[in-house]
Amino acid sequence: MGIAFAASILNFVVLTASLSAINSDVFGVGRMLHGMAEQGSAPKIFARTSRRGIPWVTVMVMTVALLFAVYLNYIMPENVFLVIASLATFATVWVWIMILLSQIAFRRRLSPEEAKALKFKVPGGVATTAVGLVFLVFIIALIGYHPDTRISLYVGFRLDCAAAGWLAVENSPRPPAGAGTVTLPPRLPDLAGALSTPHYPPPIIPVMMSHPPVGCGKVCPF
Repeated sequence: MGIAFAASILNFVVLTASLSAINSDVFGVGRMLHGMAEQGSAPKIFARTSRRGIPWVTVMVMTVALLFAVYLNYIMPENVFLVIASLATFATVWVWIMILLSQIAFRRRLSPEEAKALKFKVPGGVATTAVGLVFLVFIIALIGYHPDTRISLYVGFRLDCAAAGWLAVENSPRPPAGAGTVTLPPRLPDLAGALSTPHYPPPIIPVMMSHPPVGCGKVCPF
């Protein structure tokens, strides 16, 4: 094009777009995790906020994730873009798979009357949703087919299994407070020990009196 500084302009645009995306990821994803934690869909630690209402825990988590991406760029600069792009692709496709599965489960729970009352119906119904699922599974297969992008499946499925395990433990029924404790009755006195111990009357100690009362001997038992 004959513009000597075209490369500098393009670099400026790319860097500005990257900073904008990073800013939206840090605060947007941070707020999303904070909301999920308040609803019970994420660990409670993500619901912590500062005095000004900033979800500092989620912001720190996103910051660590971004720093990890910088570390990947340092150790594998040739493949870091492909790895991150494949991870983002897997995450997007997996989210849409969950959306389509949720739509199928939602329609199955509706009665015929409720299905007719829907204001918006998916063209083709469940068949269209099934076709979309097949296409998304095909994309997942392509990601796993290429060795350069296969790592996203390893990381993605492990994260999904960890999240599913956490949800299973978090939503599992728990016994009510105090269900495993046994309340003992008040302790009764040891009757057997009390009966087996002999009780003697107090001994009578003779007291020597210098002037005993009239009618009493020199030794009086009282």
